[in-house]
Amino acid sequence: MKTNYNINKEAKQIIVERSFSASKDLVWDAYTKSEILEQWWAPNPYKTITKEMNFSEGGHWFYYMLSPAGEKHWCLVNYINIKPQDFFSAKDGFCDENKTVNTSFPSTYWENNFLEEQDYTKVITTLNFQSVEALEQLVSMGFKEGFAMAHENLDQLFLKMK
Repeated sequence: MKTNYNINKEAKQIIVERSFSASKDLVWDAYTKSEILEQWWAPNPYKTITKEMNFSEGGHWFYYMLSPAGEKHWCLVNYINIKPQDFFSAKDGFCDENKTVNTSFPSTYWENNFLEEQDYTKVITTLNFQSVEALEQLVSMGFKEGFAMAHENLDQLFLKMK
């Protein structure tokens, strides 16, 4: 399956749609449990390492992506609203190992919707940006390619789980 992107600069949004050949429960777990997120979230050849995870409203996921050269790219996701199995929203951004947000990179507000369809689950992710420049910066950093790679990782993980 293919990851589809709709970039709307006027609305300062990127809408990402992706369907997975897996149950809604399994897809939900893949997005909300660190032990599964670590197996697919980073684009190859990077690895995701969780330092802290509290998937609850007001909670956070503090992790880094480890490069093959040993570089750590720290990230912080703050969970805002959660409707189990259907929706969650969060604000994310790059940070340092002390959770200090790096303001030279864009921070993004994510809304994730999980829709059960016949034999698959569709995830619609809406990313909202504070400015067109922030949106363009994330795209120029390889967001589309990286997220598509991560989705491919998740497809492979679901195949192993069957």
